[in-house]
Amino acid sequence: MIQKTILDGIRGNGSLQAEIRIPPQYELKLRPNVIFNIAYNKKILHLGCTDHLSLIDNKIQNGVFIHQQLSRVASTCLGIDINTETTEYLRKLNIENIITATLRNRA
Repeated sequence: MIQKTILDGIRGNGSLQAEIRIPPQYELKLRPNVIFNIAYNKKILHLGCTDHLSLIDNKIQNGVFIHQQLSRVASTCLGIDINTETTEYLRKLNIENIITATLRNRA
């Protein structure tokens, strides 16, 4: 049995070179952009809506706190999180569309 490899028939130092051309990307499809497009003008329930307490202020200041962004594009946005500390902190920052709750399967 003769075994073939990718380098069969290549002369010289045995290296293989290839030119790869990537077409220009005019619109980068980031995950948040896809989510925002889906949520646009819809009534949404945002599960796990808070973040680590130490990150919240920085994300709000930089305009990248996801719950606020979703609230801007959705017609209605209600956030639910199990972390009482972070939901209470966000309410103190006047982010009112967040509740603390634990969802359980009744089965």
